[in-house]
Amino acid sequence: MTITLSLAVCLFPDVAVLDFAGPMELLSFISPKILASGLMTYETPYTIEPVYLSVSKEPVVSASGMVIVHNRTYDEVKADEQFDILLVPGGLGTDPEVCPKALLDFLQKQAPNAKYVLAVCTGSEVLAHAGLLAGKRATTNKSSFNRIKEHYAAQKIEWVPKARWVVDGRFWTSSGVTAGADMGSNHPEMTFTLSLAVCLFPGVCVLDFAGPMELLSFMSPKILASGLMTYETPYTIEPVYLSCDEVKADDQFDILLVPGGDTNPEICPKALLNFLKKKKQAPNAKYVLSVCTESEVLAHAGLLEGKRATTSKSSFNRIKEHYTAQHNKVEWVPKASIHKEGDGEFAEFYGLV
Repeated sequence: MTITLSLAVCLFPDVAVLDFAGPMELLSFISPKILASGLMTYETPYTIEPVYLSVSKEPVVSASGMVIVHNRTYDEVKADEQFDILLVPGGLGTDPEVCPKALLDFLQKQAPNAKYVLAVCTGSEVLAHAGLLAGKRATTNKSSFNRIKEHYAAQKIEWVPKARWVVDGRFWTSSGVTAGADMGSNHPEMTFTLSLAVCLFPGVCVLDFAGPMELLSFMSPKILASGLMTYETPYTIEPVYLSCDEVKADDQFDILLVPGGDTNPEICPKALLNFLKKKKQAPNAKYVLSVCTESEVLAHAGLLEGKRATTSKSSFNRIKEHYTAQHNKVEWVPKASIHKEGDGEFAEFYGLV
């Protein structure tokens, strides 16, 4: 399956154009637009959809005087919106005395849950200014290296002087323009970790989640790190088995797996329905997988309206009749083992039997 990752390019007045243009030019080779053109014949497990942000609706004037039209402002990013990748370029506008507060606030909100945070040149100083590099290894522009190192000494950042780029977990920092481009060219080779929530409830059918999870475990960090498997995978899956009422308001899972069991609407846990719908997990998840009668829970939550789905054949007619009356736009597919709905840009719904 192809995963679409959202990327926020963090612009500001006096930005250095090449600091973001270099990485983005290379990352554009896995953009939906390039891939859809048919000019490229390679396959990729993920695509990158960029959004260019800045502090106001006025065009951004770069350090070289170039005028850049961006998509949105930082203030226009919704409270529950989360970007997968953040790219912070350098430039004269990264100086602590002029660095925009809107940019710092955005990074402090987004960075903790982003899959990757990339900084080019003095963009590393913006991350340090936001308190995001404390205790980490990083590098930055060599002409500003000593000044930045001394200014942020209290954060115990391990600044690496002889490095084109440094990787510390989710944080990638690079030295300058060409190093940033090199970092961008290496970024598509990284392994992305997708979070998976296994949604449990009283009366759950164990086989409905044990079967899929046994197979998905072959892409778990633990299995891959064991060295027993020699294959390569562009993404790993990190599962969490949870009771839905313990999820924090700002948590967002990439994949939801909802098994069947006692899913009758009269006893279906309200916490599970709230988790799927009111906490916006399903609308913002990349994939929603349901097994057996759990399709009924998705229908109960109103998440299958206008979609095609399937469910347990022993309960098929009952579920179809019940939700035809309430949600008459669900197209229930009787002769299907698995049914997929959607293109995967935001969410895909499955019914697995």
